[in-house]
Amino acid sequence: MIKKLSLTDQEMDQVLDLHEAIFGETDRKE
Repeated sequence: MIKKLSLTDQEMDQVLDLHEAIFGETDRKE
């Protein structure tokens, strides 16, 4: 099942928070 990702900013923040919770830190590079 493939879905196009269409996230609001709030949803994206939640995804990043979840990533942080799982992996300890995000892969975001400033």
